[in-house]
Amino acid sequence: MKKYFYLILLISILLISCKEQSKMPVSIGSINSLVVVVRDGISNTPAAKALDSILTQEIYGMPQSEPLFNISFITEGNLNDLLKKNRNIIYLIISDTVKKDGIFKSEDVFASPQTILFIRSSNPDSAKQLILKSEHLIIQTLTNTEYRRIYQIMTKSPAVELKKKINEIFGIDLQLINLFFEAKSTNDFMWLRLETNNYSQGLILMKEPLNQENQFNPLHIRSWIDNTLKLHIPGQFEGTYMKIDDSVVKVKVDRVVINDIERIVFTGLWGVEGDFMGGPFRSHTFISKDKSNLITVYAYVYYPNENKRNLMMDLEAILHSIKYN
Repeated sequence: MKKYFYLILLISILLISCKEQSKMPVSIGSINSLVVVVRDGISNTPAAKALDSILTQEIYGMPQSEPLFNISFITEGNLNDLLKKNRNIIYLIISDTVKKDGIFKSEDVFASPQTILFIRSSNPDSAKQLILKSEHLIIQTLTNTEYRRIYQIMTKSPAVELKKKINEIFGIDLQLINLFFEAKSTNDFMWLRLETNNYSQGLILMKEPLNQENQFNPLHIRSWIDNTLKLHIPGQFEGTYMKIDDSVVKVKVDRVVINDIERIVFTGLWGVEGDFMGGPFRSHTFISKDKSNLITVYAYVYYPNENKRNLMMDLEAILHSIKYN
């Protein structure tokens, strides 16, 4: 009977997925957590270990070691109705009854937002290779579920006036919760902050006229960001200011396309010249819709001596939501 378990499960999921999404309960689980469902003994296979290694790898550009995800392995017999409501679930299916290896996705099956990934393979070796070659797909799929959760929260309490002003100055739209306030702005700069007793989250938007062919490159962008931070973001003492700090972690540079916008993405640490403050940052730089300006949205967290992954996830969701108006 056991070999029919996953067939019955897949049929059940297709039926449940047809129900109205409004009836779905809210998914459970802490930020960046997931459940991996396995048969007895599979959690010790090379495939399971490869999956664990990928999903718990250290996040680049953090001041202390933090994993991408927190994982719980459970057997299929322990998957109760409560655990089925987890936001991210992976079924690792290794069986000689599998006819075609692959990774399949279902969304909002037992709760919303939710992603269920089925990693199916006929043997442990091919399962391991499938997981390794699909690393980016697996991580991005699970991350997108976290973004969906964040967007649902933000759209319930949007920063309407700030979003309107951002559109007027920068010509872009983004998801933004009304907990942010405007700390400073000019006709080409805006500093938004979310402050609590324990931590700070910030968004810094900047633009400059696009009048040279070589402006959209990492060297120019790095210099431009540093000059803007020095001009507008002072430290707590006179003569101190925010800057990109690559003395410990080198800035990682990527070129990506998100929402049909080509972006140069920086990942690294910020610091304060003349002081000991610092933390992680991400920045997305792109050319405006009318090709007249270069725009950067720079996001940072300050939370000394504490883990910052979940706070950065909020800001990365905002960065990924950027669209042209």
